[in-house]
Amino acid sequence: MMHDGAPSLLAWPIMYKLHVGAVGAPRFALCMCVVLAVLLVEACGKEEAAAGFGLELHKPAAWTYVTAGVSGAQGDAVRYDAATLAKAIDSHTSAPLFALLKRAPPQNGMNPTFGINLDRSAATRGQTALALLAVRVARASDKGPFQVAQAAVVSKLAGLDAAQAELRSPEGQAQGAQTRVRLNLVVIGDVTVLLAATDTVSGDNDASAEFQQILDSVRFTGMPPAH
Repeated sequence: MMHDGAPSLLAWPIMYKLHVGAVGAPRFALCMCVVLAVLLVEACGKEEAAAGFGLELHKPAAWTYVTAGVSGAQGDAVRYDAATLAKAIDSHTSAPLFALLKRAPPQNGMNPTFGINLDRSAATRGQTALALLAVRVARASDKGPFQVAQAAVVSKLAGLDAAQAELRSPEGQAQGAQTRVRLNLVVIGDVTVLLAATDTVSGDNDASAEFQQILDSVRFTGMPPAH
C-alpha cells in the first residue's frame, strides 16, 4: 500500500475530513503518520549501515496492521529482525514503518492509530532521547494546531532510556473529544525510534489501555543486555 505525500501538520485536520471517507482508514492512517513524521522526525542522512537491532511488539486483538513497505506482521505479533529492520529504515526516511488501527476499514471519523517511524543520522549519536523529543514537540506546537499537554520527560521503554510527551488539539476547536497524540522516543546508536499514538481524550476513541498494552510488549532484539 502506497502512502500519500506529506503536507504540513497544519493540514491534517482538513485531511482527516477529506481522506477518511475517500480513501479508507489504512491509507489515511499512514498519511496521518507521515504528516506527524515530517514535523517530528529530523532529516536523516542516507547512510547504508545495519540497524544492529530488531523490533518486536504485539498488537491488541482485532486491531489492523497496515504498512507502506516492508511487512513484519506475524499474526498478532509484529517482528523485524536486524536485517529486515535495516532494510525498512533505508526505505522509509519519512514514512512510518507501519501503523496499527483499532478498527478495520472502512471507517468514517476518528480511528485510534499507533505508528512507528525510524530514521538514521550520524548526528543522532550521543544525543539523548529527551533532547531530541523536546525539539520535535516544540516544533509541532509552534507550527501546528496541537498544544503541549505534557512536555518531554525522561522515561523507559523496553528497558532503554527514552522520553515521552503528549500533544492535544485545542479544546473547542473540533467536534467531539479532543484529539491526543502521545509520543515515545528512543535513541539506539544512530537510529531514532519514534512511536506515536493518536486517539481522543475521552469517549469510545480513548485507546489508552490498548496503547499501553502495545508499549508494554515492545522489545528491541539482538542487542547486548542493558546494564
